[in-house]
Amino acid sequence: MPNDPLRQNLGHFALIMLFSIIAMSPAYFYGVPSGNDQAQHYQFASTVYRSVQSGHLYPSFAAETNHGFGDYGLRFYPPLTYYVLAAANAFVQDWYIASLLAFTLVFFIGGIGVYLWARVERERPQALIAGMLYVFAPYHLNEIYNNFLLAEFFATAIIPFCFLYLARACRDSRWSDVAALSIAYSLLILTHLPLTIICSLAMGIYALFLLRRSNLVVIPKLVAAVLSSVVMTSFYWSRWLTELDWIMHSSPKYFGTTWDYRTNFLLLPDHFLRFGEDALNLWFADILLVSTVLVVIPTVVYLVRKKEPLTKFLGASSVVLGLAVFMTTPLSSFGWY
Repeated sequence: MPNDPLRQNLGHFALIMLFSIIAMSPAYFYGVPSGNDQAQHYQFASTVYRSVQSGHLYPSFAAETNHGFGDYGLRFYPPLTYYVLAAANAFVQDWYIASLLAFTLVFFIGGIGVYLWARVERERPQALIAGMLYVFAPYHLNEIYNNFLLAEFFATAIIPFCFLYLARACRDSRWSDVAALSIAYSLLILTHLPLTIICSLAMGIYALFLLRRSNLVVIPKLVAAVLSSVVMTSFYWSRWLTELDWIMHSSPKYFGTTWDYRTNFLLLPDHFLRFGEDALNLWFADILLVSTVLVVIPTVVYLVRKKEPLTKFLGASSVVLGLAVFMTTPLSSFGWY
């Protein structure tokens, strides 16, 4: 039947895939984007590929790097991104095609996640718009095309599912949603640690505004989801927990001057007055932030004109968005000390 829900979903999924292909089309014609860490990412993926081929499923050392002295980087980096790339390469036997395939799937899976998340409360056409907009979100495109933040880019395919199952769990308190939340959160931990921290804070605030007094029984279930995620990912973090002293990123060398958080707030006037002195191109990050907020404005106008009620789902999403913007500006400086 024309109005069959499954057929409608499949049609919308096909449109999200089309948008994902369009988003990746520059790479199809001009090649895989590059960035400062590109060589390292592919070195990790290559190490995983060769290690799995030899029967060692989880490597922690790359023997061929650093002029033969080796590298322990993969011991500390979350591994999921490199296993996906290695699996894609095993399937197509070509790193270039494997990369294009994996990147396209990241756009697509993330769009599907946002579509399903929006379907918690909105109708299918509105969810479709949300999914397609997510594919073309300014910072999302920046991750792969401008900075090549590969692991962070892969994590953006998982984050919508974390919020999807968190919203479902807070609404219905079903163990199936709690289990799915635990799996999604585990995959996020195994993909990108900074986004795990940011997402954890955002999810806590999101859940706080979603919870109803009549459904507080879900709180122990959410705690169980987090604890089970910690256990499921312990094979990764337990290896390096006692070895953090090996990592020098927290030394003053890396967190002084340019990299100090106090010099990395957005929307400062001097970003547009001293282009040559802005080593981090924060003026470009300002544009990304403003363009993201501009994408939200039509939605706000639509909701106001339709006199949509402020539901818990909409309110929680709005609070997380507002807090995210706030934390990028100097107004939040007191919270970074």
